Amino acid sequence: VLVQAVLVRECRRFFGSIAVAVADLPTATERLVEGFVVGVRYARQDRLLSRLLDSDPEALLPYLTVRGGLVVAVARDFLVGSAQGLPGADKRVAGRDPEGVAELFVRLAISFTLTPDSCIPLDTDADVRAFARSYLAVLMGVNPTPPQN
Repeated sequence: VLVQAVLVRECRRFFGSIAVAVADLPTATERLVEGFVVGVRYARQDRLLSRLLDSDPEALLPYLTVRGGLVVAVARDFLVGSAQGLPGADKRVAGRDPEGVAELFVRLAISFTLTPDSCIPLDTDADVRAFARSYLAVLMGVNPTPPQN
């Protein structure tokens, strides 16, 4: 019960930080890319999450894996909701709907958080942003955009 209460509180903080970071971005693609960057950074730097994963993984991991359906659904719905009304937000591309794309973002973020070692360079915000533009923007049916200075 305590772990669930802490997760709810931390989810609010997590989504709040993403909402603030993407609030002024004009397109769904920009919001999802930057939201992915902020989410990965937040998860990697969060001391409580790191401590729980190190000291009590059996209490936390089920909520991010086999019993993670609620976490995935809440995060997916947040992403879809934060993009509503923006250009391209409700567009189906090649049979992919916004909910499916958002869920893939969430599942990738959880995977990179739980297993950070990768051949994909994700050490800096710029690396994460480049990955999101090159790989995740494609899921939305958008041509990757070059990094902005």
